[in-house]
Amino acid sequence: MGWTGSGPTMRGRGSGLRRGLLPAVLVAILFTPAGCTPTPPVVGPVWSRVTLPRGVKPVTLTAAGTRLLVGGRAATARVKPRLLLVAPDGSGSEIPLTPYSAYAPETTWQSIASDGHRVLAVGGAVGGAHFNTRWTTWEGTNAGLTETPQPFDTFGGWGAGALIGPVVTSAGSAITGSWAGARSGLDAAIWLPVGPRWVRAPSAGSALESTAALLVGQPSSATSAGAGIVMPGSAIHLGNGVVRQFAAVWRSVRLNSGWSRVDLPDSGVTSAATSAQCTTQRCVVAGYVDHLLALWRLSPSAAARISGVPGIASDARSSIPPPLVIGARIIEVVSAKSRVVVLAGGDRPWKSIQGPVGEATSSALAGGWLYVIAKHADGSSVLWRSRVKDLGVL
Repeated sequence: MGWTGSGPTMRGRGSGLRRGLLPAVLVAILFTPAGCTPTPPVVGPVWSRVTLPRGVKPVTLTAAGTRLLVGGRAATARVKPRLLLVAPDGSGSEIPLTPYSAYAPETTWQSIASDGHRVLAVGGAVGGAHFNTRWTTWEGTNAGLTETPQPFDTFGGWGAGALIGPVVTSAGSAITGSWAGARSGLDAAIWLPVGPRWVRAPSAGSALESTAALLVGQPSSATSAGAGIVMPGSAIHLGNGVVRQFAAVWRSVRLNSGWSRVDLPDSGVTSAATSAQCTTQRCVVAGYVDHLLALWRLSPSAAARISGVPGIASDARSSIPPPLVIGARIIEVVSAKSRVVVLAGGDRPWKSIQGPVGEATSSALAGGWLYVIAKHADGSSVLWRSRVKDLGVL
């Protein structure tokens, strides 16, 4: 068991191929044979720490079939973004990255999407005279990712909002974010591939457009739902001098066509949707209502708030990873009192399982394992995993 792979390579235009500075690192995840590095301490009876290559901090988690993509960052390396692939048996490999642009070696992953084979990633690095985020896009497979450099004004410049991240649907890929609206505030925005370039599609006239009465602003995240895209967020209603923020979801029928907004029910005084997981037709949406965790079911014809969800304190500052769905069961990983908490229910009364110390910033299900990134108060992060059947959530 160990990490294999050559890590990032740097290809400068006209400069030839230069190897990255970090060699492959062998490291055990769960059980280490005699004579090797000891197994890291476990938290509780079922949680095991996943040891990453030296100096790599976990940032994002993405299921890729039965395997897990770990977007990481090595703060002292020449090429800082890293992409790791973890198999269910605990073996790991490092996916080669080929950066081109000046900011690519400094990027921190924003979001990574995969359909099990195709991989699309977005990262950012702060730079330039105004210290704005310089976005980089990466495409490939589990065999390797290559940066696709974009002109500055693709994602930056006058009117730029922010990027949420990539989506890989059955109808094609897109990058989601926001851009200055023609009428008011920020519109939600969609970029589609045209050859090697990402081109922003018009939002005017669609449900993605902000108006004087309703601001779309910046959706919180994006995910695929069959051929369509689902973006959780909040709709800011303006009228009679009153501002009301309600949880909402924007969804398309096919990639960037057929957009509609769904205002989520039982949204209290202040609420927002922050993340979602979807099948072809149905989604489970996570967010908060009046400073407490909330979950909704969303189908093509209806939306309903899920009852009985434990009252975990949550608000706009909270990290609420996307719900994880196994059949009729919903698993939501959250944080309470500086500790990871795994909630399981939806089809029966909810139960809570205590997890590692730290704030849950990302979670994923892959190959029968639940993976969680726990961020500590000092800024460090640790990747943990537990076998789903051992957690007692099924």
